[in-house]
Amino acid sequence: MDRRDVKWHLKDQYKSLRSLVEGITVDSLAVFDLETCKEDEPVKQVLRRMNQMDIDQVPVDPGRTHYVVRKDLEQMDRWSAICEAPLSPLTPPELVAAGTSLAEVYPLFQERTFLFVLQGTRVEGIVTPGDFQRAPFRMYLFGLLGLLEMGVVHLVLDVYGDEDWQMLPEAQKAREEAERWHKRAKRHGEEPRSKFEVASLAGKLHVIKNAERVLQRFDEDERQLILTLDLKAVKTLRDNLAHAKDLTYGLPGRWGQVCRLAKHLERLTGVIAR
Repeated sequence: MDRRDVKWHLKDQYKSLRSLVEGITVDSLAVFDLETCKEDEPVKQVLRRMNQMDIDQVPVDPGRTHYVVRKDLEQMDRWSAICEAPLSPLTPPELVAAGTSLAEVYPLFQERTFLFVLQGTRVEGIVTPGDFQRAPFRMYLFGLLGLLEMGVVHLVLDVYGDEDWQMLPEAQKAREEAERWHKRAKRHGEEPRSKFEVASLAGKLHVIKNAERVLQRFDEDERQLILTLDLKAVKTLRDNLAHAKDLTYGLPGRWGQVCRLAKHLERLTGVIAR
């Protein structure tokens, strides 16, 4: 397959995967067996359920236009009715539509601890930070990393081909790695379209950060997106995803760092694959 065929093959794959990634929405993550309370319920009864279920806020039926918070209820007479409690309005920014892309939702949790989810015009679900450890968000991050890897392969092969990139001064480790995996795949009748494709993501990113002819394709801000990508954090996140670990494991900034890294990957894939 020549360079032009490789380019279009990867471009088509990229479009397909991007559509899949962008199609992951908050309703795939939210919990919809939503706990609620009634206006005339005693605070004692609602608090007991909240403590048993370890939840901090519940909407008030029947309208679900307001919610109560556990810390407020703990300050009240236990036999008071919920209607006497401080009621917080259920309006933006506490609300998000079920069909909203995860790309729009997860950054909000750098400052928030929950969002209620609308199905139609009614509050039916809730999302909390713990929900982002689940499969849909992991799939989203895997998708971002896959998009980045495809974009890098496309760029390097388009600029250098599958031979010249191996001559780059910073490519030795990636070249040795690619040779090893290429030979192994070939023995099994699974020869990839190019050697660069079978280098590790870390190896590919190290190459592109030092590939001057590739970097020349971008303006200064775009180059900085490439050059400032934290390769160690990317590797840690990918390992966490692959081994079903806590997404924040080994990342000093924990959830904040996961959010920042994901946003960096989003911006970078948009630049690389244009």
